[in-house]
Amino acid sequence: MRMNTFLPVAVLGLVLSGAVQAGMVVVYPSAANHRHSLTTGKIQSTLTPDPVFNAAEFFLLDNVSAAVKAELAGGDVAFPGWTFDYASKWKGVTGTLNIDRYTAEKPYPAFAGAALDARYQRASGDPARLRWIQFVQTIPPFAFDPDETFDSLTGASVGNGALPACVGAFIDPCGNDGTDGGPFYWNSAEIGNETSGTNAFGAFDLHFSDFPRVPVSNTYRKNGLSFQLYLVEWDGARNVSFLDGIRWGFVGVPEPPVLLIALLGLLLAAPWCRPRGMTTAAA
Repeated sequence: MRMNTFLPVAVLGLVLSGAVQAGMVVVYPSAANHRHSLTTGKIQSTLTPDPVFNAAEFFLLDNVSAAVKAELAGGDVAFPGWTFDYASKWKGVTGTLNIDRYTAEKPYPAFAGAALDARYQRASGDPARLRWIQFVQTIPPFAFDPDETFDSLTGASVGNGALPACVGAFIDPCGNDGTDGGPFYWNSAEIGNETSGTNAFGAFDLHFSDFPRVPVSNTYRKNGLSFQLYLVEWDGARNVSFLDGIRWGFVGVPEPPVLLIALLGLLLAAPWCRPRGMTTAAA
């Protein structure tokens, strides 16, 4: 989720199918670049889905979701004159998506977060002009204002700016900072640095990186973000074909109060503290 950050923090910020038709290959990160969950202070961040930690969790997408189609057709940001082909080229690439880093993060005392770094390497026959489109859903759905600021220590809202809220779901970045008028994650001023380059993880034909975070407080008891990241082909005009995609995300929860933990412990212990002579009926 594309973000600008300061203190107080400004927040600008799906499937393991059975059989999946041919498409890109996903390479998961090494142990050194993966962290399923992180607890510091009173908040825990946990990746979801996380196929590295939970082998049964889905990651590759089977198709373009109805929510994405609806958002592009008339969501928080309009894309007049653009056409989106969701089917004819789906699974039309056979390159490799290297997930270089996928980690739960705890960026501020009252925030949960995650980090994803990925590189796509083309295969022979892949389109020349590749882009990313990322769709964001809040967990649970709530009005999400890219211009709202939160206290980094408490997670309390401390004000809103002039931009309208993105409610529940949106194309990233909310408000569309692109200079090309398109729905792409990297705008036309940024894309040059994200194509045909090299970074700390190696060479890439198309690079992706994101470090989203959200406040977790008494107001937001369980708060997170779910992402659908799509590799697409752009014709340079206003036509986009969806090629493949993954789902990723995280949730943050506050640490249970000490009293609650004690009560849960008593409840769990209760079945083993029956009076002598008491028996349990068979199932």
